[in-house]
Order: sequence, then C-alpha cells, then structure tokens
Amino acid sequence: MPIAPARIRAATFLPVLIAAVILASQLLVKPMVGLADNGDFVNVTRPFQLEPSNGRHVYFDYIVPQWRYQPSAPPAVRLITSEWLLIAPGYALSRLFCNGSYDLRWTGLTHMLLFLCAVWLVAPLVARLPGWRALTAWAAIFAVFCDVAYFSVYNSFYMDAASLLFLLLSVAFYARLTCGEGSSLWNTWGLMATLFLFLTSKLQHTILLPAVLALFLLDTRLQRAISRVFAGIAAVYLLAVAGMFQHVPESYGTYAAYNVLFTGLLPNSPHPADVLTEFGLPRQMEKLSGQSAFALQSGVNDPVYREQVHRSVTHARLLAYYLRHPEAAVLMVRNALAESAKERPPSRGNFTMETGLPPQSRSRAFAVVSNLRATAFTDRPWIYAAYLVAVAAAAFWCARPSPAASAMAALVAMAAIEFFLGALADCQETTRHLFLFRALMDLALVSIAVSLPTHPLPSFRRP
Repeated sequence: MPIAPARIRAATFLPVLIAAVILASQLLVKPMVGLADNGDFVNVTRPFQLEPSNGRHVYFDYIVPQWRYQPSAPPAVRLITSEWLLIAPGYALSRLFCNGSYDLRWTGLTHMLLFLCAVWLVAPLVARLPGWRALTAWAAIFAVFCDVAYFSVYNSFYMDAASLLFLLLSVAFYARLTCGEGSSLWNTWGLMATLFLFLTSKLQHTILLPAVLALFLLDTRLQRAISRVFAGIAAVYLLAVAGMFQHVPESYGTYAAYNVLFTGLLPNSPHPADVLTEFGLPRQMEKLSGQSAFALQSGVNDPVYREQVHRSVTHARLLAYYLRHPEAAVLMVRNALAESAKERPPSRGNFTMETGLPPQSRSRAFAVVSNLRATAFTDRPWIYAAYLVAVAAAAFWCARPSPAASAMAALVAMAAIEFFLGALADCQETTRHLFLFRALMDLALVSIAVSLPTHPLPSFRRP
C-alpha cells in the first residue's frame, strides 16, 4: 500500500525537528558544548586571520567562544581542507555585521545545519520502512550520531567536523541514488560533490580514494548513473589529492613518524638502542625515549640530531620495521584499540571558562552510547576488537545478496584504512585521530539496525 503524502511529509519533518532540538540545545544555548583546542585550530583559523578575542589561546582545558578578525595576524595556509567552506559563511557575516567579531556558535550552527540536511535527505528512505522498523532506524541514528562524542566537534575548528558531515551527506546521496529517491541527476552530483569534499577535508583521508574508486567500479547502480563522466571525476579527485600533498609542510610526516618511534616503539622495546640502530640513529638518542616531537628537547628540535631525524625517521622505514618485527605492529594496534575504545578524546574540555567548571570538564548530556561503549571496552582492547569484527560481519550479512554489499565492503575497507593509518603511522592524539574510523564503523552499526529485520536468522537445524 502506498504511503500517504501527508505521512511522508510528517515522517520527513519530525526527525529533522528532533535532531534540531537535540543539537541546538547543546551547541547554541549556553552553556554551549564544544571541544577544546589542542593546537590544531590554526589549520582552519589562520587563513581567515581569526584569533581569540582576548588575545589568549586556551588549549585542552576550555573552549574559546569569542574570536575576532585580526588584520595584524598574517594569513597562513598549513594544510588544505574543505572545512574552510564551512567556516566561510559565518566568517563573512561576522565581517559584514559584527565588525569582525566571530562567535564560535556560527561554526556550530553551520555544522548543525549540514547534519540536519543529511537527516532530511535520508528521511524519505526511512519512511518507507514499515511500522516499528522506521522507529528502530531513527532510534539508532539519533542514539549514535546525536551523541556528544560526535556533535561536540561541531563547536570547534577541527577538520574532523567536515570529515564527518561530508561523509554522512555522501552516504545520504548514495542511498537516495541507489534507491531511486528524488532526482537522479541531483543525487549524482550531490554524491560527487560531497565525496570530493569528504576526501579533501583532511590530508589523512585522501588515502581513502582507492576504496571510493573501487566502489564506483563494483556497484553497477553507480556505473549506470555516472558511466559517462567517471573518467573525468576520477581525474579531478586525483588532481585534488595531488594538490593537497604538494602543500604539506616538509616536517609534517617526520613529526608523526618520530612520535611513533620515540613514544610508541622505544618505550615498549626491551632493547631501545637496537631499535635506534635499525633506523640509522645514534644510540645516544635513547635518552629522548618517551618524548614527543613537540617537546622542546625532542630530536626534531635539537640541532645536533635534527638533520639525521629528518633523513632517517620516515614512514617507509616504519613500515619496514613492522615487517621485520610484527610483534611491534601488534603492540601498536593494541594500543590504538585501547585509545579508540575511550570514544571521546581524553583531557579535552567541552565547556567555556565562563561556566566556572573545572578545567577539562566533559559534558554528560546525550552520551549514552559513547559512555556505554567506553565502559564496556576501556582497558579491554581485544574485546573491543571482537566487537568491531562482529559489527563488520553483521553488516555484510545484512547487506547480502544485494548490490549494497559492495558499498558495505567499501565502508569497512575505509574503516580499516583509517584504523591502521591511525594505529601504525601516528600515535599521538590517537582517540581523536580515530574519530572517522569510529564514524565509519557506526555507519555499519546503523545499517544493521535498518536492515536486520528483513533477514531471517540463519537456521542451524539439520534437514
């Protein structure tokens, strides 16, 4: 029986309204919730010449609510990111009407509206589900993606916000395109645009391009929609990725590899001097074990060792070391699982200093899913790994035997790439660096909630 238009409109409007109430109450109403700066905000604020209104950066403890255009601060581009596009509307309005005073809630509002757009795009698809299945789907979507572990990043200048939002929009357009909802042309170009912005949201995510291109080649429904322009789209993606890598600071990769070596491998090795020898570094650098590249005493900043570090500490050498010592790779994976299981970055405040709350206070509102998983899996990395494998396996089973299986394969492949990149290529800020990994796995989890009722449970009875 076809669904009445009035019911479809209500089923589309109501979820958007619910999501808007949840997010607006946390992001726009004082005391607003956000995520404190760890020093990365400059990647987004510096090109716009934005500085804290009081002239003082606050790291880790509190979020800074008021920013201001400072013409005396020269604009600088360190890393290219599509997050700039999400900052630009609020920035332009602040310059026109607020004399350059920028409220962080402009950022939260822009991010929130994009999330609501993703909800609005998928609402007609969820409305097709009969009865309680639609309620189950919305319950899963709201419980997972309206959790503070995700929306706290909206009131921040982290590039992760753009990564998450453009990923969700890409999934929404893909679902509409493959399910025949709305205009095929608009869905196709929406998918292409949001995928492009997703891949260019953060340098680390450009490595997901092969998985995205594989999806285009494997999914026959996508092939029919974009077959004529596939080569051109692939060329644009490749050029954009190449351009991002051309603009990476020379020391960017060195810092990450140095952190892995000196804060991940050396402190956990019974013979750290031998590890240094394998990397072509002097054994005297063992005294720097445990110190990150950002420490004043690190080898990156020491003129005695700086040149050797830049020449010898590379990701290629890290990969060779892992191949020779797989137990070291297993240790790094275990540590990354333990960090990811925390769900929310430790030592990051969610509130402003004006609230009077202690430094690094964290919001407890809308944290049911993140708290539940953190309680279940913190200090239990291998149980957490089993949970992730179970989610991936169940998502594949629910997707079979439809063409959606290729999409699920791409999703899990992207999650695996993100995880191993965060686990083996950088070991600082691991919980936050695995933010997109958790988002990809949560998309798989939500897909189970949406699809499971259509699949009968396997029977183990003998014929």
